[in-house]
Amino acid sequence: MMGGHGGGEGTSFEYTPTWVVAAVCTVMVAASLAIERFLHYAGKKLKKEGRKPLSQALQKVKEVHFSNAKLPTTSS
Repeated sequence: MMGGHGGGEGTSFEYTPTWVVAAVCTVMVAASLAIERFLHYAGKKLKKEGRKPLSQALQKVKEVHFSNAKLPTTSS
């Protein structure tokens, strides 16, 4: 047997180095910002081309993305 902490299969979050947690959070925030920026430019292009139904659908996708981005911080 391995002489680990708690006898679980993986390591506990308690023993995860702080820099790893910070790196994962940074990647998640960067990905979210990149997606948001892509959706913004896609919306501008759709409005410029006069594709109102697609623009409205993209707006709904943005709303869902924003509400999902808030979800982990508000659930307890």
